[in-house]
Amino acid sequence: MKNIVLMFLLFTSPLIAQKGKIGIGVEYNPTVVSTSSSSDGIKISNVYFPIILNGFMFEPQISYYSTEDEMDYDETSIIDETLEQTDYLVAIGIYKTHTYKKTRAYFGIKLGTIKRTYEYSLQENEEESYTFYAPVIGGEYFIGGNFSFGIEAYFLMAFYDTEFEGEGTVTSSLNNLKNKMMFRVYF
Repeated sequence: MKNIVLMFLLFTSPLIAQKGKIGIGVEYNPTVVSTSSSSDGIKISNVYFPIILNGFMFEPQISYYSTEDEMDYDETSIIDETLEQTDYLVAIGIYKTHTYKKTRAYFGIKLGTIKRTYEYSLQENEEESYTFYAPVIGGEYFIGGNFSFGIEAYFLMAFYDTEFEGEGTVTSSLNNLKNKMMFRVYF
């Protein structure tokens, strides 16, 4: 985490000197939360660092996701089992912006990678690495000068390999239309 913060500060320092605006943002996505089947709930943290400069928005993103499921087999001879899934995501969005009064529209592309691990109590662990890109369109409405809320839609295209310890690798792809609400504060 320390390295990510240092990289962010190194990247944003020249932009601030050029009269750019930086911020921090979070997302709210009710469809992600409602799909949780986890016994102890879903834990999602998506943090965005928008940088506005010369009609463009550069938006680095970091994300952490973790869930744990425990299967208790009462009344049987089957051994209880747990599964823990952990995701780390690093991405950057590059968008062209258009500002009109209290709104900002943007479109562009998001590129990133996800590392996912599955840790089983009774089986071999699995690891997946996703590479993804997504065309994005969105907009935000400013309340006051520095706080905004907005919506975003994107078509996620991911390619990933699943490695099975000692058994090989499976290559897959995923296409998914997604949306979310964003809340950002600019400095």
